[in-house]
Amino acid sequence: MNASNSQSEPQDVTTAAARIATAWHRTHGGSTIAIPVGVVAALALLKRGPEPADLVRDQIGALATVEADQLVEVLQAIWANLWVHQPYIVEIARPLHTWLNDDEPLSPATCRAVHDVIRVALEAGLFRYTSTTDVRLRCQEDVLGTVLNAFRTDEDRARLGEYAPPAYLTDLQVRLLGAPESIAPGQRIIDTAAHTGATMRAFALALREQGGDPADHCWFMCESDALAAACAAVNALIWDLGPDVLIFVGDYLQAEDPYMPAVRHRNEVWMHAMRVRDLGALASIWRRDRWTAREQP
Repeated sequence: MNASNSQSEPQDVTTAAARIATAWHRTHGGSTIAIPVGVVAALALLKRGPEPADLVRDQIGALATVEADQLVEVLQAIWANLWVHQPYIVEIARPLHTWLNDDEPLSPATCRAVHDVIRVALEAGLFRYTSTTDVRLRCQEDVLGTVLNAFRTDEDRARLGEYAPPAYLTDLQVRLLGAPESIAPGQRIIDTAAHTGATMRAFALALREQGGDPADHCWFMCESDALAAACAAVNALIWDLGPDVLIFVGDYLQAEDPYMPAVRHRNEVWMHAMRVRDLGALASIWRRDRWTAREQP
């Protein structure tokens, strides 16, 4: 199907996620669900205008045909560019992209399955919910949570204690509780069993509808499953929760005080990123000065 006209009327997110999972398994992509979920997450980070842009849509569609090494390079570039501005989010999201750095290249079957995932997600209009500049539209759905849930077996959900209610139920729950009305700017919003952050999505949406700004709050999520926590990290950007996002990856009930370890982890990641940037700047200056010195008579 031609990439330029492959996006039709957006489908229900649950239906689209089920189609993505079916496409992955039908092409025998493998048992590592972090790969297809990571592909969707990376493409969900691409920005476009209020209406789907032909150029970006064509770029995504083109990925459904490129060779494995090129595909990996493009996806690596998305995460690398994000790290420059959001190193902490990229670190928490590591399970979604660490497979891109494996020594072994993608197998032909896995590459075909990734192509199918991209094609189906594009056809379903899934990225309409993630990459628009309309933040309220981005907050309408937990796309990554729905995609992740589509790949989970019943046994997985039971073992992890995961339950992903439809967006409208989470929205209703938050509104019935009247939660945003009782939260003053500067207060911490906490979800001790965040999964992919669906409750935070509903909270941020309700807050915006009441004239509030999510950036005025600290969003603290705890999640024991690293892959779900990785999706929550990406969702924090999709939903524009603001600069003060903390994610504790671990069992909240077993942690004495999960907030402070999360704060320390975020500080460590940012300090490391700053050191890397400083070293990169020094190396750039050194190369420039060395080249200039060579040109001196």
